Amino acid sequence: MKGTNKLNARRRLLSRSALAALGATALTLGVSGHVSAAPLVATQSYFAGYAEAPTDGIASASATFKVPAISCSDDNDYAQQLGVNVDNSLYAAIEAGCNGSGSASYNFFLEEGGGTPFTPTGVSAGDTVVTVVFQTTSTQEADVEDLTTGARWYDYGPNTGTLSDAFIGGFNVGDTPPFGTVSFTKCQINGLYLDAESPTQYNQKIGGTTLVTASAIGKPGDTFKLTFKHEA
Repeated sequence: MKGTNKLNARRRLLSRSALAALGATALTLGVSGHVSAAPLVATQSYFAGYAEAPTDGIASASATFKVPAISCSDDNDYAQQLGVNVDNSLYAAIEAGCNGSGSASYNFFLEEGGGTPFTPTGVSAGDTVVTVVFQTTSTQEADVEDLTTGARWYDYGPNTGTLSDAFIGGFNVGDTPPFGTVSFTKCQINGLYLDAESPTQYNQKIGGTTLVTASAIGKPGDTFKLTFKHEA
């Protein structure tokens, strides 16, 4: 059930096969251990941030960040999501974009169970938001709350089985925009700090060009920063 009416489906970020491959990479590269084990670094053409695939699956994933201002001064068509993606079927995110005519837009973005996503309006650059995905024995839910305005949107449905891969960061759903930096805080997976189970750190790179980098995880173990280095 959704917190508002459904809208048209977006251009898909990842195919399910691509996400499965990305999850498999995280599983292959991951090193079992705790905070003392430094995350390994990998690159992808569509994602920057951190990924984790715990042995027991994903019960919850969450992150807090301030919505960055997107520059549309060059009249290019950009689209970027920021937040949490679990198994390419549960999304709790903010989507920012440029329409190709110099205008910026900001929307909440939620999707549950791989169904039709919807994008409520009302979020703005500078707002602080909390993005959360979680699963119980009977349900699963994507939830976004704007702490600045008090607005909260959700999408939930029945439990669809074990969730395996959690991704926190920036997801490329169009041309990569010139954002500057985005700081993620209070990042947790299964109620633990992001660095608790040696996640894989991803930088976004196409060919020889690095588009977005993820910083090392900062103290106390649940913060990192994305830096947008190059538009594409």
